[in-house]
Amino acid sequence: MTDPIRRVAHDLNNVFAAILGCADLLAIRLRDDPLQEDAKEIQRAAVRGAALTRRLVVIGREISARRTKRRVTRRRRKRS
Repeated sequence: MTDPIRRVAHDLNNVFAAILGCADLLAIRLRDDPLQEDAKEIQRAAVRGAALTRRLVVIGREISARRTKRRVTRRRRKRS
C-alpha cells in the first residue's frame, strides 16, 4: 500500500474506532431514552466510515501493485 493512503487509512480507522466506542457506551447509557436512536445513528455512521477506510486500503494496494508492476517492466526493458 502506498504510504500516504496507509497513513490516512490508519488515522481514519483510529477515529472511527473511538467514535464507535463512545457511541456504544452512549447507547448503553441511553436505554429506554428516545436519544438512544441518535446514538445508534452515530454507530451506523462510524461503521460506514470504517467500511470506506477499508476501501481506501484496497485502493492503496491496487495502486501499489500497479506501481510495482511498472517498475518491474521498466527494469526488464532496460536489461534487454
